[in-house]
Amino acid sequence: MTSGEPLTKRPLRHRIGDRIERLQDRTGLGHLNRWIVGAVAVVAVLAGGMTAALSWPGTDSHSITPVSKESTEAADSTTDTLIVSVAGAVNEPGVVRLDPGDRVIDAIETAGGLSDDADIGFLNLARPLDDGDLVAVNRIADGPTEAAEASADGLLNLNGADAADLEQLSGIGPVLAERIVQYRRDNGPFGDVTDLAQVAGIGQSLLRKIGDEVVV
Repeated sequence: MTSGEPLTKRPLRHRIGDRIERLQDRTGLGHLNRWIVGAVAVVAVLAGGMTAALSWPGTDSHSITPVSKESTEAADSTTDTLIVSVAGAVNEPGVVRLDPGDRVIDAIETAGGLSDDADIGFLNLARPLDDGDLVAVNRIADGPTEAAEASADGLLNLNGADAADLEQLSGIGPVLAERIVQYRRDNGPFGDVTDLAQVAGIGQSLLRKIGDEVVV
């Protein structure tokens, strides 16, 4: 360092200006050319700064994948509908579409409401539903059933029992009880206890368990 230099560095723009003036003195550039050279130098400095900023880690615009509105709506739509099956004593049995948070009573109303022979019994109308649920509504028996007449023997008559009676059997719940009744409507009376194996959901293990509880 010479004795003529200040202790603190001069601003960058001043130092650039000094260099430009020295270059102009050597090359004989005019005042106008001095400003042109200065402008080129400033542009060069700015360009270098922008290049450094763009190359800084984490600023690569290609690393960001935008989420389209369509993909977001498609994801949301998967949770906006419940698909529920309604069977038994309703006016329009079948598959219905419900809103999340709907209950058994909403499924029944969507399926046309209860039919005249509906027996809701202990059906929980306030139960919230999940996607894929089955709502089975029992029917009222038409007068005394053969099952009631056979109760003295302690056996249940498969061809006269209603869904509520069938639910008293070991391992038979509302869904299987309704399937047994529906099978009987579609195919006629059971010819043998072993015919229960034709009902969806009743395997050989369950058939052996209830075989001593029923007659035909």
